[in-house]
Amino acid sequence: MAVTHSPLGAPGEWPESLDIALRSLRPIEEKVVRWSYGMGCQRAHSAAEIAVEFGVDVELVEAVLEEAAQRLAAQGVTRQQLQQAGQPRLRSRHGCRGR
Repeated sequence: MAVTHSPLGAPGEWPESLDIALRSLRPIEEKVVRWSYGMGCQRAHSAAEIAVEFGVDVELVEAVLEEAAQRLAAQGVTRQQLQQAGQPRLRSRHGCRGR
């Protein structure tokens, strides 16, 4: 039986691999995913908060998130891995980066 490896690698290696996967998204998708899961932020942001920041409807933010999740899933990145990436041990001390 073949052993398959997650594209995110070992626990100590996966943040860099996750960054590579995120950078493969369209810029708006990457930003929305990062803010939604709290990557590079002090906390995760709701679709409503992201919508206000970009001046768009919540439904558009949700659609962008869903499309990005599908693109990431095609690369083997799960929502659970995204949630883990947003946990405090991987967050920046400086808050979210602006648009």
